[in-house]
Amino acid sequence: MIIGLGHDVCDARRIKKTLDRFGGRFLERIFTASERERCSKQTRCAECFARRFSAKEALAK
Repeated sequence: MIIGLGHDVCDARRIKKTLDRFGGRFLERIFTASERERCSKQTRCAECFARRFSAKEALAK
């Protein structure tokens, strides 16, 4: 097994477009209820979802 350190970058505009297009379906598929609740309370919720998406994507690699 190879263990490494890395990072991912996600464009918040891409997440915003996805939210506008797919809304709840995208959120329920990718994020937990706790994550959805936390990010929905933020004034810049698309950026919050983008940060979390980027972290999940980095872990999946």
